[in-house]
Parts: sequence; C-alpha cells; structure tokens
Amino acid sequence: MTSTTQAKAPDRDWLKSYYYLRFAVSAVWVVLALAARRSLPQLAAVMLVAYPA
Repeated sequence: MTSTTQAKAPDRDWLKSYYYLRFAVSAVWVVLALAARRSLPQLAAVMLVAYPA
C-alpha cells in the first residue's frame, strides 16, 4: 500500500505573492490614468498605452 501526501510547494508562494502585487500595481496604474484623463488627457493616453501588463 502506498500513500501520497499533498505537501504545499514553498517555491510557489513567491509566485502567488508576485501576481497579487502585479494586480495591485496594475489596478493603481489604471486608476491613476483614469483620474488624469480630465486634466491631462495626453498623459492618460500614454499611461494606458504604456500599461505595465
């Protein structure tokens, strides 16, 4: 009889943190671009084109 255990891979924790950080930075970027669209529409356009995806 063999048994397998599901161990959480510690090397994937950094990847999960990275994607959460990437999402947060992207969300802030879009909010700033949308906030700038009234006063500086050219800057907002550049920010949306240069989106850090």
